[in-house]
Amino acid sequence: MNSRSFAFIVEGDVFMTLTFNETSPVYDRLSNACANNPIIIETTDLNIDPKYGWAWDGATFINLGSE
Repeated sequence: MNSRSFAFIVEGDVFMTLTFNETSPVYDRLSNACANNPIIIETTDLNIDPKYGWAWDGATFINLGSE
């Protein structure tokens, strides 16, 4: 069984690690995202709930009609 591991780093410090295997239903999507320096935006206080398939333009989330 294949697995992938990633270290999450902020200002040079590891704050979390994540390992998942190919049996995960989001294995490909999560593997590709983690390997491409993702941007993480806190959405706690937003009046929207962005989903998979939405876009980020650098300032706001855009629903591309996937949901």
